[in-house]
Amino acid sequence: MESPQRSPYNEEAPTLSISNKPNKSLASKLSKILNSSAADDARVKIALTSLSDISGLDEANLRRNLRGTIERKEVETNKKFINAFEKVVLQFEKLENHAKQMQSTCTNMKGRLSSTRSEAIEMIERANIMQEQSSACSNQITVVDKFLEKFTLNEREIKLLSTYLGPINDEFFEALNHLHQIHSDCQLLLTTTNQKAGREIMDSMAQYQENAYDKLYKWIQNESRLAFRGDSIEITAFMTKALRALMRRPVLFQ
Repeated sequence: MESPQRSPYNEEAPTLSISNKPNKSLASKLSKILNSSAADDARVKIALTSLSDISGLDEANLRRNLRGTIERKEVETNKKFINAFEKVVLQFEKLENHAKQMQSTCTNMKGRLSSTRSEAIEMIERANIMQEQSSACSNQITVVDKFLEKFTLNEREIKLLSTYLGPINDEFFEALNHLHQIHSDCQLLLTTTNQKAGREIMDSMAQYQENAYDKLYKWIQNESRLAFRGDSIEITAFMTKALRALMRRPVLFQ
């Protein structure tokens, strides 16, 4: 019996075996590639996903110029990134300029504050010195006022002692007593280092003293004429006081 003819469609396809190839290393790599599934490789998935997002890329282009298309897309992406990065750089430059301006302003303000502080310290020191000088001047003024009060006559007293037409009253005698007190105090000044001041004050008071006694003498003469004109003599209290004061000038009293 003849054996049935074997159909070419029934023939089993020869399997690729590593042992059938002379280069075992190459055969092993090829077998690994043929037996691997692209769906199982995460990196292949990412690559295919990225390719699917590229517009205008069909299967023919993918075969002909896949590398060129990817490079152009990469260039466009890089340009977009560079443009965006340029904007960021520009903003950073503006921020840097603002920071420099703020630093310059702060430096100027610090310098002005330092200068103002120095000026304020100097002004405070000057104010303290002026206050001390003012206090010293106030003390000197007080001393001068006390000195003038003790060694000079005021305007009212000068008028009472020097004006011949003025009245002889209690104010006149008070002014005359003050004049004698000044003369006595000046004599004490002559015993100190202030002899010059004592002599000058005595010289200035001498004229007032002469005028005062001359006025008192004439007043007593007039009052005496009136007192001795009538049958009786009336001696007033002011007459007695005036005569006692005039006794300090023996020549006039006699």
